[in-house]
Amino acid sequence: MSKIAFCFLIRDNIEQEEIWNDFFKKVPKDLFSIYIHNKENVPLKNFESYKLSRNKIVSTDYADISLVDAEIQLMKEALEDKENSHFILLSGADVPLKPLNELFNFLKELKDESIFDYSETSDHHLERSQPTLKYLEENHLIGGGG
Repeated sequence: MSKIAFCFLIRDNIEQEEIWNDFFKKVPKDLFSIYIHNKENVPLKNFESYKLSRNKIVSTDYADISLVDAEIQLMKEALEDKENSHFILLSGADVPLKPLNELFNFLKELKDESIFDYSETSDHHLERSQPTLKYLEENHLIGGGG
């Protein structure tokens, strides 16, 4: 495994920016990449240099397909670096729960597999997940089950 691409889709900030800063400070920079797609151009304390250029920002709306377009733009940017081997999509409200070295070890065991995380927080979310879940083996799912 080469690098993990951390792809943040945020409105204006990373809510726990200091936690993320500490998370990344503990490992060599050649083990990860950071990409940030931000709707509103509010300065970030530690991650300003990781924002996509303004001409690559997709205009988004709440609960709209435009959010998928923004995710695709993040993936395009991350795929330009051939050393990125794993891609993690995050929101501005996410926080790391395990050290980066544990994440690396977990991903190494996966080899070329992917894992999809979902939750059964409501019938609506479960209903929306079903078309995708039928294509995935249960051992590739984390969360509410398959």
